[in-house]
Amino acid sequence: HPFANAPGADVILRSSDGAEFHLNRAILSLVSPVFRDVFTLPQPASAAEPVVELQEGSSVLDGALRFFYPGAQPTIATLGELGEMIEVLISKYDMECIMPTAKHHLEKYIVAEPLAVYVLAVRYRWKDMAVAAAR
Repeated sequence: HPFANAPGADVILRSSDGAEFHLNRAILSLVSPVFRDVFTLPQPASAAEPVVELQEGSSVLDGALRFFYPGAQPTIATLGELGEMIEVLISKYDMECIMPTAKHHLEKYIVAEPLAVYVLAVRYRWKDMAVAAAR
């Protein structure tokens, strides 16, 4: 994955299955108030990059990071996968900035899975998307 040796990495996010994502704290802090708060907590003095253990598996984390990390593009196989990534980014990590990208990907499923798109759109209060899916 593109997060193995990210330039300027100064923190490691470790997935529940042990995959390590080497990232830049400043980027994570800009997009997520949750990460910003985590990084303000006192850290043990160490030469190594601090490690933040996460509950998400590597496939979800990899896909989610691609929504906002420079140089990475989300690869989404199913609407369920997209829904899980949106849940992690918006509900858990409060990353409102990913909404335009999430909506763009959600639009691709309006014809094939309008009810599921409608449910997601209502959940996140995306009225325009809910109206489009209801047609």
